[in-house]
Amino acid sequence: MSIFDLEAISFGVAPVYPAFGLFAMAFCLTYISTPLKLTLPRPLLYLVLFGMFNVASILGSAWVPPDYLHLSVKQPWVFGTTQAAYVLAMVLAAVLVYEAFVSFPRLVHSALRAHIIAAVFVSIWGFYQFVAYYNGWPYSLIFNNNEYYAQAYMQSLGPLKRVNSTALEPSTLAMYLLTAMPISLYSVAYKVKIIARGFDFAALCVISMALLMTTALTAFLGIAILAIIAGLIGRLSGPRAILLFIAIAVTCVLFLTTWSREIERFSAVSPIVERFSRIEMNEDLSTNTRWNSLVTTLAMFLDHPIAGVGIGNTAFYYYLYSDQAVEGFYPRIYSYGARILAELGLVGVLLISIFLFLCVRSRPSETLDKNGGLLWESLWLTFLTSFATLIISQADIVHFEVWFLCGSFLALSHWRDQQVVRVPGAPKRFTTVARSR
Repeated sequence: MSIFDLEAISFGVAPVYPAFGLFAMAFCLTYISTPLKLTLPRPLLYLVLFGMFNVASILGSAWVPPDYLHLSVKQPWVFGTTQAAYVLAMVLAAVLVYEAFVSFPRLVHSALRAHIIAAVFVSIWGFYQFVAYYNGWPYSLIFNNNEYYAQAYMQSLGPLKRVNSTALEPSTLAMYLLTAMPISLYSVAYKVKIIARGFDFAALCVISMALLMTTALTAFLGIAILAIIAGLIGRLSGPRAILLFIAIAVTCVLFLTTWSREIERFSAVSPIVERFSRIEMNEDLSTNTRWNSLVTTLAMFLDHPIAGVGIGNTAFYYYLYSDQAVEGFYPRIYSYGARILAELGLVGVLLISIFLFLCVRSRPSETLDKNGGLLWESLWLTFLTSFATLIISQADIVHFEVWFLCGSFLALSHWRDQQVVRVPGAPKRFTTVARSR
């Protein structure tokens, strides 16, 4: 989540990349010492094909209109290659997480614990950021020290401080917390213990509160998607779940009405409500930019419907379809789904749609008991929620936590009944099954 600035090369590197690199190296060394038969489920096969098509679409850089290259500080071939590398990194992440958890089931519960604990830490750091803002305390930039993005921690919505914690911006933080909140919700509502009963409940409260404090459209969109999917699968019908949702909703309302020391001078609810209602030009920068980018990418798709304009090339085509050209400014498309449509065309849309369809139709392994099935469902629901939010509201695919969830729930879908192993710390009735090699 955090950014460490490397002055010599003038850009920031998220720790997830070296951390994932070490994980990949460790897995490869294990693979070499203990040969494993790599078999991928159908959803991951289509995800791999999607990644390969992203690489092939780099060739689209050859047709970028030369008259508009001076408007960007980036070069099509270089930028397209880096964007394809990001996609391949996330595809590889899903594949390695899947293979690691299928091969070594004892890792699953430990990884989920680490994920929830990390989300709690990130949330608490966000609380510190919020309190420091209103009390005039110095805010440590240990997690926000990249020269290009350091000012993102200063964002506010009217008199409300927008929390971004260790992330680059509030929307990124919301995206991250959405990959932990539904798991915590399941652990409380259906007693699927992750760490301990008391800690799981505290984690749900802390993470939900931090998610709200981002005031990001991504946060509210993700919560809405979660409620819709949970309703469709019947998880909103149980009395325990209904009471829990009501409790969270009441807590959110109370929190909004008493948010800061400035409460006597403004309503904490009105800035958020106003933001959702301001969709006209120049009324809200985020909403307006997202809307313009969607209109522009649709126009690109209509002109390049089959294979798109090539990965990363939407910025270089942007000014053919928009009169908002700014010298040296690289326009971003704040919807990864729109980017797929414009950059990869119908081929890219078809591949990612098949992947999503197969994920939706996935089922837990028959070797899992009731608690194991609930754990699988929490991961499946969390992945669908976060992936749908990413497609609608995020600019790119680089959210490792989403692909961690993808590999996790698919692993629980494809365990084999060759050897039953016990997961330390898991619920008494939760057994995991290792696949023989």
